[in-house]
Amino acid sequence: AGLHEGKCLSCAVNSRTAAEERYDRIRPAKKQLNVLVAGGGPAGMKAAITAFDRGHRVTLAEKTDKLGGLLKFTDYDDLKCDLMALKNYLVCQVEKRNINVLFDTEVTKEFVNKGGFDAVIVAAGSSPATPPVPGLKKAEHATTVYTKLEALGKKVAVLGGGLVGCETGYFLYEKGHEVTIIEMQKEIAPEANWMHKEGMRQAFEASNIVTKTSHKVLSIEDGAVICEDADGNEVKIEADSVVYAMGMKPNSAVTDELEESDVIDIIPVGDCLRPRKARQAMEEGFWAAVNLI
Repeated sequence: AGLHEGKCLSCAVNSRTAAEERYDRIRPAKKQLNVLVAGGGPAGMKAAITAFDRGHRVTLAEKTDKLGGLLKFTDYDDLKCDLMALKNYLVCQVEKRNINVLFDTEVTKEFVNKGGFDAVIVAAGSSPATPPVPGLKKAEHATTVYTKLEALGKKVAVLGGGLVGCETGYFLYEKGHEVTIIEMQKEIAPEANWMHKEGMRQAFEASNIVTKTSHKVLSIEDGAVICEDADGNEVKIEADSVVYAMGMKPNSAVTDELEESDVIDIIPVGDCLRPRKARQAMEEGFWAAVNLI
């Protein structure tokens, strides 16, 4: 990845790609540290694997009952088979190592102080952003809708036309729903690279997905979403169910709390710094583990 965006070559799976000179200078740890990784998403798993391979004693604490972070949804979306393979690969690599994995574990200041850790790599991820849209509590977020398909009606409005909203919308279309994607900007998936965007354009043209760009969501009512178009006119879009994908916000509170702990080295990585893609999260987790003693 990267070249088609005018950036340096990189690889989500192999962090050595295009960084061979620095990578080949990585040495085993000078001293074995007791390292805690908080969060079992892509960044956390990559950090735990790398820290263990360098010779550190590693504990990976995950607040849910399963590793994978936001990539857990790939178990349900056939279009995301490559991301699912990446997630499964990371889980397998963790399981192959003598990493102490703690499920259903919340990492707090008290937990860290009791653990006697020398360093904490915080990979707490991100959570859905919830803009102050009246009625938003009636909607389901795109990251959780995959396990709640039976509750959706025929007509589904997707609020947010970024990559997540568009891909979720296409998934729902393939499941037989009538999908309308509502985006405030002038185009859908403005953050996508040109290759992804072109593929999405062709897929959408071959479907009956309706896209409403330059539409601002005003409220969600029973059976409809109320919007304002570019000319300031109120538009009512019928919807039996509403799914939203209006950005993510970093879970920075974990880092803030741990800064008050007894551990000096608190290293945040991935989405808890700034929500991005799995590749950047894994790179940060990798190099955070490399930069330990």
